[in-house]
Amino acid sequence: EKCASRGSTSPLLCAVCGPPGSGKSTSAQILKRLLDAKLRVAVLPLDGFHFPLAHLRSWPDAEDAVYYRGAARTFDRAAIEESLRSLSNGEPVCWPDFDHAVGDPMATTEPVTPSSLDLIIVEGLYTLVFEELHNFWGFSIGIDANVDECVELLKKRNAVIPGYTLEEIHKRCEVVDRGNADAVVQSLSSASLRVQSAAFASSD
Repeated sequence: EKCASRGSTSPLLCAVCGPPGSGKSTSAQILKRLLDAKLRVAVLPLDGFHFPLAHLRSWPDAEDAVYYRGAARTFDRAAIEESLRSLSNGEPVCWPDFDHAVGDPMATTEPVTPSSLDLIIVEGLYTLVFEELHNFWGFSIGIDANVDECVELLKKRNAVIPGYTLEEIHKRCEVVDRGNADAVVQSLSSASLRVQSAAFASSD
């Protein structure tokens, strides 16, 4: 309905925000599948806007910057804003991706073309945390989840990361991911719609 009532040639931009481990990516893809029959939909993750490791290592506090990678300050906010502005203006954008194999963002060559879309779903931790992005969202969805449950899930998920002991992984989840989650939870009050995460739903 939001898309149909816009009266605009540019697509509706919809933010999906939630704590780490709350199911943002899965929820965005489910929403896309539900709408695909009626609308032309693209899902764009924010992960590609991480600053590259080489850039973080050039910072005065390089060790902390790398350790806290994933925190708000380790994202290229200006580039996110510029890309969203271009999409809002109907301009094609080569939206960056994230290569988990090497742990760094990577450029893409195929542009996102707004004129071929009705809805663009942007999912990521900081879609609502970064207040300068709020004006771009025609709609936003906040995913509520218990932070303790999210952190425990991340401990299990990250246990397969090579080069770290379980103790180191658990400590980082408590220090870094919990801090990120707390920042996200505070931002959810600005969402157009709040929904409960299905990541921890009981099977009963």
